[in-house]
This record gives sequence, C-alpha cells and structure tokens, in this order.
Amino acid sequence: MNGPEITDSELNNLPKETIIFLFLQLREAYRQLSANDTNSGTNEKLVKQIEDLTEQIDILTQNRFGRKSETENQIEGQMSMSDLFNNILNEPESLTENGVPPEKDIDEVVKVKEHTRKKGKRKENLSVCRAEIVIHECSKEELDAAFPHGWHELTEDVYSELQCIPAKFKILEHHVKVYGGNHDGDSVIRADHPARILSHSILTPGLFAMIFNMKYVNAIPLNRL
Repeated sequence: MNGPEITDSELNNLPKETIIFLFLQLREAYRQLSANDTNSGTNEKLVKQIEDLTEQIDILTQNRFGRKSETENQIEGQMSMSDLFNNILNEPESLTENGVPPEKDIDEVVKVKEHTRKKGKRKENLSVCRAEIVIHECSKEELDAAFPHGWHELTEDVYSELQCIPAKFKILEHHVKVYGGNHDGDSVIRADHPARILSHSILTPGLFAMIFNMKYVNAIPLNRL
C-alpha cells in the first residue's frame, strides 16, 4: 500500500513511544521475512503486516499533522447545527450555492452621493429612549471649604450616555453642578461624577460590553447589532 511519504520534521515530531513501537514492529517483520525467504506464504503474510504498519504510520501522521475538522452525523433532509449557524450568522452567503455571493460588475455598483452629517442627529436618535436625569452636586461643606467667601451656582454641564440593560436601553442624562466663588476670580469647581470611557460619547461600560460580546464573541457584523 503506497501512502504519502513522511518528512524528517514530521517524523521528529512523532511521540517517542510511537516511533519505538513502530520500529520494533518493522524490525520484527523484516527479521521474520529474512528468516523465511523460501516460504512464499509466510512472505506474503509478512508483506501484508508491513503494509498494515505503514498504513498505521500514515494514519498517525495524518492525525498529527493533517487538517483537523469536526464532523457530525447528519440525517438526510434534516438541517444540521452548522447549517443553522451559517444561516443565522452568514445569511447572504447561505443563500448562494457555493457559500460566496457573486460580485457585481462594476457597471452594476450603485454610487452613493457624498453627504454631510445632519446636525443634531444624535439627539434625534436618542429621543426614542426613556431618559433618566442623574444629578451630580457638591455638598455644602465641600463648597464652603472651596469658597470661604461665598459661592454661587453656574450653568451646569450636561451630557448624555446610553446605558444598556438586557432587552432595553435607557438614557442617563447627567447634570454636573458647576460652582464659582463670589470673590475668587475665575475659580470654578465641578461636582464629582463617574469617569467616561470616551469623551463626548454616549458609550457606557454596559453598552461597550454588549457590543464587544456581540461583535467578537458571537461574530455578528456591526451593521446588524
């Protein structure tokens, strides 16, 4: 039986016990073959044994160095789990015969006109979610310590974040109190508030975790989140 040749590097990477076992088997087979030159029946049996051992080497080599893939028993006409996941995660590819949708000719590609982003788009998008106002303010003791000569409240900083709660979204509208001293020139302090992941962004830890999980764990394209 002729099988693929084993390279030196593949042989070097075989387990030591496997190499010793195969060597001893082959040596014994050749010893018996030499001792029974005149017995053609025995020779044929030993040749068959050598071929079987060679086949075992090929199988071991294939298992160690060959391409590995998981297979499953599938009943004819019944959708397998791989088919199900392919249809869910790669819907366009599953609709084609070879799994890859044909590319359109250059003449068929639709050109999109250049456009500028509409101002206030974020506020419009967030308007569909329920907003919850979160107030961040300093205590009277903190203000008295910072402004011994009196203080007054300035225009507060307002920013919005999108909080992700399983199966729903909620807007957290943060109102950060800003204070200035009555006789302290331009001195201004702001109330403590949670640090933001990205400046001027609606991203929250929960929203970031959801996007990261769906994109990199579930392999869902960003435009389908």
